[in-house]
Amino acid sequence: MKTGIFLLILDGFGIGVEDLSNPVYLAKMENLKEYYRKYPFGILQASGPSVGIGWGEAGNCEIGHLTIGCGRAIFQDYVRILNQIKDGSFYENKVIKDAATFAKLNKKRIHLLGALSYNIHETPLDLWKAILDFFKRENLNVFLHLFVDNSSNQNFLNILKEIEFFLDENIKIGTVVGGSYALDREKNWTVKTQQAFNLITKGEGNKLSFEEFKKFILDSYKDKNFKLENIRPTIIDQNSAIEDSDVLIFLDLNEDSILQLAKSFLESDDNFNYFKRDLPQDLYIITVTKYPISKPKYNIRTILEEFKIETHLTKELFLKEKNIFKITESSKAINLNFHFNGYIQDPYPNEYRKIMPPSDILQNPLLNTIEIFDNIIQGILDGIYDLIIANIAATDLVAHTGDINLAIKTLRELDDILKDYIEKIISYNWIVILTSDHGNIERMLYAETGKPQKIHDPNPVPFLVIKRGFERDKTEGQVRYQLKNSIGTLADIAPTILWFFDIEKPDWMLGKNLINFIF
Repeated sequence: MKTGIFLLILDGFGIGVEDLSNPVYLAKMENLKEYYRKYPFGILQASGPSVGIGWGEAGNCEIGHLTIGCGRAIFQDYVRILNQIKDGSFYENKVIKDAATFAKLNKKRIHLLGALSYNIHETPLDLWKAILDFFKRENLNVFLHLFVDNSSNQNFLNILKEIEFFLDENIKIGTVVGGSYALDREKNWTVKTQQAFNLITKGEGNKLSFEEFKKFILDSYKDKNFKLENIRPTIIDQNSAIEDSDVLIFLDLNEDSILQLAKSFLESDDNFNYFKRDLPQDLYIITVTKYPISKPKYNIRTILEEFKIETHLTKELFLKEKNIFKITESSKAINLNFHFNGYIQDPYPNEYRKIMPPSDILQNPLLNTIEIFDNIIQGILDGIYDLIIANIAATDLVAHTGDINLAIKTLRELDDILKDYIEKIISYNWIVILTSDHGNIERMLYAETGKPQKIHDPNPVPFLVIKRGFERDKTEGQVRYQLKNSIGTLADIAPTILWFFDIEKPDWMLGKNLINFIF
């Protein structure tokens, strides 16, 4: 029978503190602990710079699968732009300097469009401050078009104060609108996106002075049902509508949320049919990061150079004629396919994908897990696959419910399922590699308050290699040492798999082979 490797990703399954906040500890999971004791094992960093995000920031499904698949940390755009601000290179960026020169020579205004909040994944506050600082030094006329989302909540006036310092007779707030309009993702083109578009291009909206707007925000806090994302289009400066040849700078780093509004400005006339639009002529367009505009109306200049992902595990195995079977349920399909393959959606010729329908997390969270494992056994018996990859979503989805009792029950059942199927798989002389993409289910209570924690955690994740003949005889002390000391990062998983296949790791992959670091 053909042998191969089974990569099992338990989504959101980290290594946490052994206390009453940890369902993994409370569920005991004796079978999994026995695998830790019996086979090569270690823990991997899955958060912060090790996966291309900020210090102390918890990982997520997208970043985790991207790092695992690509064999290196892909630094996210917000990290890259903040690093440039810190080292000063941002202020020397040619795209920004050229825009300033154009505006000066042609006596044009600059419009900054972006979300104002503490959400670094949209428009980091430090990016607002840096670009306002740059244009303030240049004495240019600048209008701010602000999008407000719910992440600001009671802090919005405090955030607003942080940019008020830069406001003067040249730099003014032009318009404000809620994120449900400007950052709509639900294809509400005429109901939401068009209103934000007309606010910025035509000055259509409620008229308030800056002081009146601040009072409106203060009064809105008294209404517990009011959400800042629903602020209707509001004009602060009646001269802020965009004019011919003005400079537009899109500061939003999240291409998914800004995409509809960006398309409204940037798609060519013959490629845009969502609503009737009147655009000024010859706009000078800048984006911080690249947006997926299929047929641009204007020349779009980008502040951040596009980072090219040269290869990934799927591609390397394709080049060596190795076949892959990927399986998960619908909620994780984009992670296992698009992100794992370095932002490539279409499958490679050597890649077969199966997507299961979503689970009923509250009633039967492991139903899909059993079906996934049955498909894996069949895939092994088919004798055509070299690598099978499965993402088990239940661990992450259950953790997000905040129900610690459901998590404990699910983990106990999962522990038995894992033993049954892993024993079957290794009986076919396959290698099982068990890991995760980020932490979550290992901490479900805030220790300070005892309230449910429903968000990801920056804990490390397991890396376990199970194969007949790989058995070890470890002491309890050795296992506890392994549970406390990291041997690498998620970026090391792909190079290790390539080593098992006797395939040389490409130089572009910066991860290392973990075999020499686990015991």
